[in-house]
Formats: sequence, structure tokens, C-alpha cells
Amino acid sequence: MLSTRRHPLNHRISASVCVLLVCLLTATRSEAYLEQKPQDMPLSAQARDQVLDGALAKIEKLYVSKPLATQIIETITPLRRKGQYDSIASAEALVPKFNADLLAISHDPHLRLGYSFDPNPVQSDDHEDTPAEREAERQDSTRHGFGLNGVQMLSGNVGYLDMNGFDDPEFAGDAIEAAFALLRDTDALIIDLRQNRGGSPAMVIYLLSHFFEGAPVHVSDTYVGSTGLTHQDWSLTLPGSELYLHKLIYILTSKATFSAAEGLAYDIQALHRATLIGEVTRGGANPGKFFSIDEHFAIFVPIKSVTSAITGTNWEGKGVTPDVAVPAPEALDTAHAHALRALLATTSDKDRKQELQEALDELPPASKLH
Repeated sequence: MLSTRRHPLNHRISASVCVLLVCLLTATRSEAYLEQKPQDMPLSAQARDQVLDGALAKIEKLYVSKPLATQIIETITPLRRKGQYDSIASAEALVPKFNADLLAISHDPHLRLGYSFDPNPVQSDDHEDTPAEREAERQDSTRHGFGLNGVQMLSGNVGYLDMNGFDDPEFAGDAIEAAFALLRDTDALIIDLRQNRGGSPAMVIYLLSHFFEGAPVHVSDTYVGSTGLTHQDWSLTLPGSELYLHKLIYILTSKATFSAAEGLAYDIQALHRATLIGEVTRGGANPGKFFSIDEHFAIFVPIKSVTSAITGTNWEGKGVTPDVAVPAPEALDTAHAHALRALLATTSDKDRKQELQEALDELPPASKLH
């Protein structure tokens, strides 16, 4: 899961490079909307080596897994000595090569180098968001719908919530409550995370808290590498009017589902509160942030490690395995069919049964095979 802490590079980083490397940038919500490829920048051998030295130094200093940081350095340093980076003469060539090597060694899709043609202020490693930066993040969240891509009532009184990002609840909380107000009287709920690349870890806890009542639930433990301390993550106590209890919940996943979105899928599955339908997710569990190398380069380094309080592990490098495996494009219809069949099995009202059966009959035959 990712921190929402803002770095100037987050808004200018190369989308094309990220697609090539499966390194979608999710430190802030705005990254999901990056469309344009930035202008390339030539690099001298000295400039290239300075970027590599800076990136490896950040990894050595900040990466939450010290053994893995050592392994990365001990693997890439010989590659550099053998000249595998010598032919690289531009930023757009350096980023994919370095990120491919990082991923091959670490299997951590969060750990990655980013580039911006436009210069950005160099921030210290302990930089904290200023009020102006928080306000900019709030405005960004507002412009992009607070991470909500759609709220819909499906046939059979099944609710559908499409979330393409997890914004900070400080910004998105009211929008989430408005969505739940529309969905609260449904008989089942489908939450679509197939295009969700993550965002705020706090949103994971906030969403989960809608599905439990009574005493808070111990969800996870977060280890902070810089302090060596671990803090516990518990569900919140929300007003009863805001809860969605004792009803069926389905979570849709895909190969693109990443980071904090995976966190929701993993936690709600571990807590036996939902059925996951779709594909195995990308496998990025450890929160982090971008750290400046110079005006044009920054590196995203995971600085925390999240462990489920239920399973004692996480989805790092493995992804979250769905309960019902289907290709992502088929996940919605499959979940809808599952919900309708479950509701049919529990209702005795003749008219309601007819409504549910008619809704089920309208779905594609393939959705009823699982």
C-alpha cells in the first residue's frame, strides 16, 4: 500500500516508461490520469552514473528490507562494472533498464525510478507535506471524483461501486458516504477494483470499517523501517447509519489491481467478509514514497511493511488470489450471477424469486459457469 505523500515528480513522470515496466505510479491519485509521454533528456556518462549512485544510495538507506537492499546493490554494482549501463545516454533509456533490473532482483513492483523532463524542487528525505501541498492534493482529489468511477444499481437490487483509486478519507470521506447512502438498501454489493492502482492506506481501513459492527477489528500491523517500530491498524467505529452489514459483498480484481487496492481485497478476504472474483493481483504490499535524487529523477522506495493480523503475512510479490478465478472482463457478470443465485437461495417471496430469476436469465451464459 502506498503513502499519499506528494512529490512533484508524481505529476510529470513518464507514463510510457511505467507501462513498459508495469510500474504504474500510485503515490497519489493524479498518477492514474497520466497520459502524455514527457520529453526525453540526454544524459552524459557522468550524469547517468550520478543518478544510479543516488538511486542505490536511497535504496541502501531507506528500503524497508535491509537484506534485499544489500542484494540489490550487490547485484547491480557488478552489472555496472561489466558495462551494462555504458550505452545508455538518455533518461528514457535509463529508467526502463534500471527498473527492469530492480524488479528482477526484488520482485517489488513499488520499487522504481521515475523521471521528469521539467525540473522539480529537490526535497529532503524527511520532507513533510506543507499546507499548500495538502490543499493541492485535495483539489486533485476533487477534480478526479475522489477515486469514484461509478455507482450503479444492477438488476436484482445488487449495488455496484467502481473505485479507480483510493484517495485520503480526509478528502474523499464525504463522497464515500454519499455512495454508501445510495447503496445501503441493496441486497448485495459489488466493489470493482479491476482498474484501481492504489492510493491511501487509510482508505483501506475506512472502507473495511463499513462492513463490521461492535468492537474494532485488528486488521493489520505496519512495520516502519526508519524507527523499527510496529503499529497496529484497527477498523474504525462508524455510526450505524453508515454501515453495510450482514449482506453479500463481492470484490472484483485484475492483474492491474495494485497496492492499497490489493490491501482491501486481501484484508476483506482474510476476514471472510467478501468473495473475490477475477484475476490474481500485481503483488505490491509495502508502502513508500518518492525520494528526490536530483531535479529530474526520484525513486519510489517502500519504507514500511504491512502484515495481516489474520494471516501473519501479506501479498508482496505474490498478489491476491481470487476465490473465483475468471478473466477480468468477465468478473462483473460473474459476480452479479453469484449474487443473484445466492439471493435466490435465501428468499421465499414468490415475486422476489421471479425478479431474481429474470435478472439471472438476462446475464451471459458464461457468467453462470463459475
